[in-house]
Amino acid sequence: MDTLQSHYARLLGLDDTWRMEAVDLQIEDRRVEIRLSHVGAGVIRPECGVACGLADHADKGRWRHLDTMQFVTELVARLPRSRCAGQRHRFNSIRKHGLKTARAWGITDMFRWFWRHVYSTRANRFFKRRYAWAVRSRLRPMVKVAKMPKRYLPNLPTYFLYRITNVNTEGFNSVIQAMKYAARGFRSFVNYRTRILFFCGKLDLKPQLPCH
Repeated sequence: MDTLQSHYARLLGLDDTWRMEAVDLQIEDRRVEIRLSHVGAGVIRPECGVACGLADHADKGRWRHLDTMQFVTELVARLPRSRCAGQRHRFNSIRKHGLKTARAWGITDMFRWFWRHVYSTRANRFFKRRYAWAVRSRLRPMVKVAKMPKRYLPNLPTYFLYRITNVNTEGFNSVIQAMKYAARGFRSFVNYRTRILFFCGKLDLKPQLPCH
């Protein structure tokens, strides 16, 4: 008899390059969360069908899949990124042409490696190199964006000590602001607080009715 993981692996048509980590089946919420991990040594580029080496994996993402038996189905995984010689050659040729879009993309993509450092001293050196490249690019939007995190540079290295971010707080704040905008205001703070607890508190608000 197939297990739940093997059942969904067959439904998704996974090959040997992907591994089913877990399946979280939530009956009451009618939701299925499928967590996958890439275990392949290479990547097949969908543009040309050529096998390329594996560079790294992107940050964890979440995607909505087709519903399974009217259950909301979501996939959670870190997508692989390829190391393709042809793609690098095309990117280098674009850089040689001096296109502004190529420089802007390079400056933007470079910053993701800042969070991969282990020690704050190396992260600071990396930040200074990236900032110098941005301000010398003569691209006003990139110069403006590069100066924004520089104001918070004394606080950024604390991430490498504690590995804690405010992403959960920002997520709650986004939900609260959207809820506030949809309501067009509240008559009192009590109503505002009740609505926040109702949507974000995950409270069990079902009435406790006596059994007959």
